[in-house]
Amino acid sequence: MLVLHAGLGDTLATGTGAVIALTLSMGPAEWLLHRFRGAGLTRLRTLTTAREFRRAVTGTLVLCLGGYLTVLLALALGAALLWPGTPWPTPDRLPVLLLIGTVLWLGLLLQAFGAVTTAAAVCLLAAAAQTLEPAAGPLAAGGAAAVLAVLSRVLLVRPTAHRP
Repeated sequence: MLVLHAGLGDTLATGTGAVIALTLSMGPAEWLLHRFRGAGLTRLRTLTTAREFRRAVTGTLVLCLGGYLTVLLALALGAALLWPGTPWPTPDRLPVLLLIGTVLWLGLLLQAFGAVTTAAAVCLLAAAAQTLEPAAGPLAAGGAAAVLAVLSRVLLVRPTAHRP
C-alpha cells in the first residue's frame, strides 16, 4: 500500500519513477540487510563490552540505511532519466519517497530479526493513514519511519538479537 501511494501521487504518471525506484531498490535492500547482519555477527565476536557493541551496531545501522537511501535516490533519478514520460522528482515528493523507503527498509530489517508483527503493524497503520487521508502521506510516512527507527535502535543494539 505504501508503494501504491507513492506511485499514485497526484496522477499515476507522476509516481511512475517512485514505483520503479522502490521496486528496483529491493535487491540492494536485501544485500544491505545481509551486510548489517554480517557486521552485527562480526561485532559480536570482536567487541568485549555491550556499550561498544551498541555504538558499533548503531553506526552500522545508520550506514546501511544511508546506503539504501542513496541507492533509492539514484534509482529515482535514473528512472526519471530513462523511463519515458516520468517527471523529475520534485522537492515536495522526494522526501516522501525517501521516508517510504526508510519505512520499507527498516520494516524489512526488523522482520529479518523476528519483529514481524511490530513492523507489519507500523507499516499497516501508515498505509491506513495514507488511505484514509491522502494529504497525511508525508506525516504518516515520517511517523512510521520514526517509530521503526526507534524500534530498530532499541531492539537491534542488544547482543542477543544477533546470535546465530
